[in-house]
Amino acid sequence: MIKLLVPALGLCFGLFSSPAFASENSEASYEQCMLMPSSYVPNASELLTEGLSFTTWCELCGDEKPGPIEQISSVSFGKYDDKFHTIEINGETIDAAYLYVYSNGNFENLGHLYHCNPEGVYERIYAWTHVMQELRRIKLEEARTSLGAVNR
Repeated sequence: MIKLLVPALGLCFGLFSSPAFASENSEASYEQCMLMPSSYVPNASELLTEGLSFTTWCELCGDEKPGPIEQISSVSFGKYDDKFHTIEINGETIDAAYLYVYSNGNFENLGHLYHCNPEGVYERIYAWTHVMQELRRIKLEEARTSLGAVNR
């Protein structure tokens, strides 16, 4: 599904990072894909659905490994101006450069999916304990659903 959405999204998302999101106290800001062109919101809404697994990882910021796997419980797109929106997941504004969403056995970087072309991030994360944990969770959920349907 993700591969079908990407070509329809256009050229660049988030090329214009805003200083409004930068912390005045930090020496360096690694924001790369904070803003999404408003025209991408419908496609992003189809991808970022409730229940989708995701993680965040910013090696540039000093993260040694990806964060815990979470599920999307709420998604909204905050209007920045007439041309751009921000992505808010579970009540937090997220930089797509450091957001990885689960798809087909690995976590795909949202910034790369939407052609933001972030620097210093992996396009996807394959063999990593988070992926194995997520595969186990999905298989367990499928087995419970299957057994629940048989036992009815």
